[in-house]
Amino acid sequence: MAAAAWEGLHEDLLGLIVKKIKLIEDFVCFGMVCKSWNEAVNNNKQYLPPQIPWLMLAEDETTKNGRRQIYNLSSSSSKDDDDKISSRSLYFPPDRRCIGLNHGWMLTISRTGGDMNLVNPLSGNSEIKLPNQTSVDNYNKEFETQPGYLFTIKAALSGNPSESSSNFTLMILHGAGANVCCWRPGNTRWTSTIEIESRLYDLIYSHTNDQFYAISFTGFIWACIIQHDSIVLRQVTMIDCQIFYSSTWIYIVESATPDVLLLVHRDGDMECNYDVEEAGTDEEGEKLYDDTHMKYGLNDFRVYELDLINGGCSKIMNLGDRAIFVGHNTSISFDASQFIGVIKPNHIYFTDDNIEWYPSLIKGGADIPSLAAKIASYLHVI
Repeated sequence: MAAAAWEGLHEDLLGLIVKKIKLIEDFVCFGMVCKSWNEAVNNNKQYLPPQIPWLMLAEDETTKNGRRQIYNLSSSSSKDDDDKISSRSLYFPPDRRCIGLNHGWMLTISRTGGDMNLVNPLSGNSEIKLPNQTSVDNYNKEFETQPGYLFTIKAALSGNPSESSSNFTLMILHGAGANVCCWRPGNTRWTSTIEIESRLYDLIYSHTNDQFYAISFTGFIWACIIQHDSIVLRQVTMIDCQIFYSSTWIYIVESATPDVLLLVHRDGDMECNYDVEEAGTDEEGEKLYDDTHMKYGLNDFRVYELDLINGGCSKIMNLGDRAIFVGHNTSISFDASQFIGVIKPNHIYFTDDNIEWYPSLIKGGADIPSLAAKIASYLHVI
């Protein structure tokens, strides 16, 4: 019996099959079969249901082979939490930091040479080369060589590079947190902003407002406006600084309401008793201390609703159907009612991104939930 000519299936039939696919990884695999199947995927992307973020762990420090585990909460309907999450292994060039973005993309940064790339592991490892990190204005190598410091802190995308290779902007928060810079396709250098007199906590892109926003340690909310060869930070509003006094970190999250942002306040203790007996040194010769003598960890989250028009900021006690994902990634929120049995409404999912405390701890940060690892990151896949 002759083998079936699967590539010859009628386009209408392929379209009907594609519309039945529920998971992004099946969607991608379907499109990799042949040219006609790929065309069916591209013509029916709008029928793929909403997807929740995947959790990507850091590179294994023992092997350093570039392989990273990625966990997809949607991949099983099991009610057993231990079996709910299936994982797969993806390869990235070794010794790279990865910051999760949206649309399936992530920012990768070489720890040694400063090479920067946008990578989409869900589309055949699509890669966009960016200007080197060392070319950013005010670049300071000490941020990469000193334990607990990173030059590039957060990043956000304005659009999907897979859909428009020329109409998107990547913005990063860098240095001591007092600077942002951006890159657009075709640019050979990073576009920078004038340094402000306050460190920035977080950076996001609001799709409902078509605007990048940042928040500073002093309570200012800034709109990041790109003007030709520079970025202007325009003050939108200022909130009560009392919110910040006990904060370990504050994230900006886009809400479901236009002109409203969510501020997620992470409250934690970070105290070290340096009188205790030392527990050796790390590879850089820095002292390590026994984790049992560290007062470090998450106490709680508090969420505030910020009105960008009137400037009001009010604490909210319930997220309703929303679920929030924060950490070493673009901060995001979802309508959890679309993912019944997978993620829970009125919950915050987080990874430990207290990077400055990793060098002092034997086992890294103590905030880490059961599936996280050093500098884990959520990857928004669609």
